[in-house]
Amino acid sequence: MEFLKNPNYDFLGKTKILLGVSIALIVAGIAYISSRGVRYGVEFSGGTQLIATFQNRPEVDKVRAAVDKVTSGAVIQTYDEPSKNRVLIRLPHTGGEGDLSSSADAVLKSLATSYPENKVVDSSTEIVGPIVGAELRRKAIQLTVFGLLFQLLYIAFRFGGAVWGTAATIAVFHDVLITLGLLAIFGYEITLNVIAALLTLVGYSQNDTIVIFDRVRENLKQRRKEPLAKIINRLRDGDRDHRRHLLHDLHREPDRGVVGQFPQAPPGGPGGPGGALNPGRTGWAHGAALASVAFGRREVTRIGTHRGQRPSKPGSGGW
Repeated sequence: MEFLKNPNYDFLGKTKILLGVSIALIVAGIAYISSRGVRYGVEFSGGTQLIATFQNRPEVDKVRAAVDKVTSGAVIQTYDEPSKNRVLIRLPHTGGEGDLSSSADAVLKSLATSYPENKVVDSSTEIVGPIVGAELRRKAIQLTVFGLLFQLLYIAFRFGGAVWGTAATIAVFHDVLITLGLLAIFGYEITLNVIAALLTLVGYSQNDTIVIFDRVRENLKQRRKEPLAKIINRLRDGDRDHRRHLLHDLHREPDRGVVGQFPQAPPGGPGGPGGALNPGRTGWAHGAALASVAFGRREVTRIGTHRGQRPSKPGSGGW
């Protein structure tokens, strides 16, 4: 069986369309975040996370009704395997440090009185103060920014010039912005798992970018008389690039399927099992390959053409 027998797509010829779609998604995400903000998880905003184990399989609606009698704005969802009868309850920070511990006790009492037919047999509580949450949020932002910076430096070193690193960073930054915007629009909480998903997306994109850029550089050495845009857009044996990306993505699906079974989605949120981890690592990881193939090549062409640079001689390493 052979996939994509002739997948020689004119990516640079579709630059305006791809760029328009990317800009529209980025602007929509930034506008939504600017007007409504993002929903931070307990790790970043501070609050109480309660995991309650029930005697029988719990009904989330009844659990929510009991919790609403105590506090508003709680996030309630099933947790772990259905057979374990667990529910995850995230309570936002509303007052002082003492309120964080008392809110969990109040929820357990409300469950005992409002849902007596299904008793809580075990529970665990995790409390994060607002100061600690703010510190974690700051460090998460720093981690993401430093990850992008180190990627720029690594690819610049790997390929012997700043053009490659700059183009790769623009492509990955594009991936992260679109993913973050879609997560905010669809109502996912920004948790440590989401940060891990974003960094995983950066890793996927970087891997694809290195493969593509290595073939671009190889062809730049062998086709020195051809226009830069033509070389980058129509790689030698280019069909193997696209087939490899398709097969590589299909090969990763079993791993994503296993990871996607961990519950991270908000109640009523899209994505089913796996929640934010599922779209962040699975659906939009495919976009990383597209960005590397199309967006990354476009930036190399644009920056390289603007600077009028090409490899000075075969084997020189290029820009």
